[in-house]
Amino acid sequence: AVPRAVDHGACSPSHLRASTSLVSSRRSKAALAALAAGCLGCWRYPRAGARASARRRAAMQAQPRVAVVGAGPAGLAVALALRREAGLDDVTVYERAPELRPNIGGGVQLHAGASLLEGLGVNLEEWANPLRRIHSRAADGSTLLRVNIPALVEQFRPFTGSLLRKSGDLVSCTVMRDALLEAMAAALPEGSIRCGQPLKAVRLSDDGDGVECQFGGDPSAHFDLVVAADGIGSLARGCVEDSAGGSGSGEAPTASEPRYTGLRIRYGVREARGR
Repeated sequence: AVPRAVDHGACSPSHLRASTSLVSSRRSKAALAALAAGCLGCWRYPRAGARASARRRAAMQAQPRVAVVGAGPAGLAVALALRREAGLDDVTVYERAPELRPNIGGGVQLHAGASLLEGLGVNLEEWANPLRRIHSRAADGSTLLRVNIPALVEQFRPFTGSLLRKSGDLVSCTVMRDALLEAMAAALPEGSIRCGQPLKAVRLSDDGDGVECQFGGDPSAHFDLVVAADGIGSLARGCVEDSAGGSGSGEAPTASEPRYTGLRIRYGVREARGR
């Protein structure tokens, strides 16, 4: 069975590591694509009894057509992994915003995720600031957390190899979210990200052999694999959730409603070395 839709709206780049290591053990390129896309629990398999046509099966084995919905860090990381780890060329990222959301979000800490991104060809050197210590305080100024990263890595060295480059330098860093997106987008081929293309409709194809998607004002198109990385208001996630269906009228199904946890995060960002 071959996965058809993958939900990665909540995944981080480091979430890809567990599955990309399994790529070499599978023969089907469509299975390779799904493995490279990320966490195993997010797969959806076609309904029992569904059989791909000989024409589409052959095309899928030759070079699957992949759509990634959402050009956030998760979507761009998936696109990079599909190209580099699974060797797929026909991978397009569709983003509803007219550009890569400049000035949206704050600073991001990267640890093992930085190592993974470097392995996917992302050059963070221009944007990232080395991270060596973390100090978190409560509103009254009392210390909540204090971490010396080099000392922690040395203490648990058998388990912290992913935090070190071959040179022995730490990969841990901080980077603004918009800069992270720019660096990740630069590692993808020109034209592989289409902005201003919101997902309007999505459904499983009638023969169970793929996914039909309509982006923006374009006509509906067939894809062998669709990755849902379009965030909390995801339309594509409905095709992954059995409770939402997605094979009926052709309209985009509604995913389960988000639940407010009662938690809020307030943050501030200060320039570091003029960045």
